[in-house]
Amino acid sequence: MIKVALRGLLGRKLRTALTALAIVLGVAMVSGTYILTDTINKGFTTIFTQSYKNTSAVITARSAISNSTSNAALRWLSGLGPHEGAGAAGWAAALAIDPRTPSTLYAATSSGDITVIAGGIFRSVDAGATWRPFNQGLRPRDVNALAIASTGNILYAGTRGGGVLDYRFSG
Repeated sequence: MIKVALRGLLGRKLRTALTALAIVLGVAMVSGTYILTDTINKGFTTIFTQSYKNTSAVITARSAISNSTSNAALRWLSGLGPHEGAGAAGWAAALAIDPRTPSTLYAATSSGDITVIAGGIFRSVDAGATWRPFNQGLRPRDVNALAIASTGNILYAGTRGGGVLDYRFSG
C-alpha cells in the first residue's frame, strides 16, 4: 500500500509540491493570526494598565449592566432609567462624589437628544440608595460630564449644546 501511495505521489510531482505548499502556507497563516492576536492583546493590556496607573477609582458601565440584583452599581443607577419616573433619562454619563460628604453623589444623565427635556443631574444623599432630580438653572438637561471642586463647594456640569453650569453650594 505504501508502494502504491509513493508511486502516485511521484507520478504527480506538481500536484504534490502545490499541496505541500498549501499546507505550509495555511499553517503559517494560522500561526501569524495567533501571533498578531497576542500582540494586540498585550498592547491593549499595556495601554489600559498605564492609563489607570495613578487612578484611585474607576467607574465603568460594565458593572451597571449586570444581571445581578445584588450589584451595588446596578442599584445606584437603577433609579436613573427611563422607566423610573418623570424627568429620568436614558443613561448615566458621569458620577461625582462630594469630597465633604462621600455619601452624597451626583449623576449626570443624558437622553441622547438635546431637544428632549429629560435627564439632567440627579443627586443621592444616601450613598446611591435613592436619587432625586437636581436641575436648578440647568438647560438643556443633556449632561455629559460632572466635576466637583476639591473644596466641595462648586459642582460643574458639562452639557451638550448648553456649555458648562457651575452650581455654587452655600456653606
